[in-house]
Amino acid sequence: MRADRTCGRLLALGVALLALGPARDALAAGFGRPNIVGAPAIGMGGAFAAIADDPSAIRHNPAGISLIPQTSFLLDVGLVIPDRQYQPPDCSVTGPDLEACPAGATTRRLEREMMTPTLMPALAFSTRFGKAHGEGASRLALGFASFLSQGGAIAFSDKLSRGDRKGMRKTQIALLEFVPAVAYQASDFLAVGAGLRIGVGLFDLDATTIWDATAPHGKLIDAPVKASTVGVTAGASLGVMVRPTRWLNLAFVYHTGMKVPASGSLDIELTPAIHKSLNVDLPFPQQLTVGAAFKPLDRLRLAVQLDWTNWASFQQLLLRYPPTPAAVYLNFQDAWAGHVGGEYLIGDSMVARLGYAIETNAIPDVSMERQYADGLKHTIGAGFGYAITKRFRLDAAFEYLFSPTAREVPVSGASVPSGLQNVAPGTYKGAVYQALLTGQFRY
Repeated sequence: MRADRTCGRLLALGVALLALGPARDALAAGFGRPNIVGAPAIGMGGAFAAIADDPSAIRHNPAGISLIPQTSFLLDVGLVIPDRQYQPPDCSVTGPDLEACPAGATTRRLEREMMTPTLMPALAFSTRFGKAHGEGASRLALGFASFLSQGGAIAFSDKLSRGDRKGMRKTQIALLEFVPAVAYQASDFLAVGAGLRIGVGLFDLDATTIWDATAPHGKLIDAPVKASTVGVTAGASLGVMVRPTRWLNLAFVYHTGMKVPASGSLDIELTPAIHKSLNVDLPFPQQLTVGAAFKPLDRLRLAVQLDWTNWASFQQLLLRYPPTPAAVYLNFQDAWAGHVGGEYLIGDSMVARLGYAIETNAIPDVSMERQYADGLKHTIGAGFGYAITKRFRLDAAFEYLFSPTAREVPVSGASVPSGLQNVAPGTYKGAVYQALLTGQFRY
């Protein structure tokens, strides 16, 4: 009987399922991984859709591979270090979702994410079926890329998630993509491309508590929870590159939304222990990008880009487990990101890059949790590239994502309906550090 009632207590798992915020590639819904795939793109602050001159174009703008005459191979390795922290209100502040302080305490303990480095590899390939150095290349191009486009992992110290710090210890939500692509250079003015995105959605959760929604005001129950799901889905990327003059490129890119139907198991350490099947659709939103790149000087190239991400399309998350499903309301809102970057050719073999990006928050106050630390985000990127030989080059970049001011989420007043109250009031800060090294071979 207790096992059946426990199903009503699992509503809080929906928040944990999105513990990273279902992050997108550029600047996540929350402080997730910044830009992805390729040091040239990261060094220019993500303003790469209108350049897309290496096989990473399969992600940034698939039309770009039709403009690369040589057969190209790209290997990218990124090292990502996140840093999120949450300071709950002082003990004098009370609320339905704030735990009581230990006797004699005046402040609640700061919760800080463990800054564990994570490797993010990617690979890409493109060809136009030409001979050596691209001679006789066709207008048709084929390519393939594999990369982790969204999400990552987050972990908090056991010391901060047990005792007076109950809740999530570790979680991972990610979308691994395998993308075959095709592109065609219709003329010197126009190129088009498309990619079939085969996405593998991954989710893992390790928490110390579950939420008893059957209690008068709800309460936490000490019962370790582990959940794991995996699923596969498909989506698409469409890209257009327009070149009105030899010094100007215009780009239009659309990525479809992807809901991954993931299935797996849910284990709760109660007496008796509970083991259930779990099904959830992991949401990743559609995105539209427009960009431009131009060369005011032969050695200087500048680029700008604007992204719209349709987070508002996901207002709730449906968790399906026997005997009845539960809906968790997300209340996300659309996000906008602007990118600007430049690169300067030094001599015949080296290029230096610098970029900046800014993105609005996707997570409103009512949905904020320590796992998100979302807010107005700024990104500074820098990098360089060096052609070791005519066929082989290395590019490196470093990126720092930060918020210049902490985000304050207030305690909701008593007049605010319970379903609209801020669930985790307090002060949020966050940053992400990323370093990338990209090797490229062409023949």
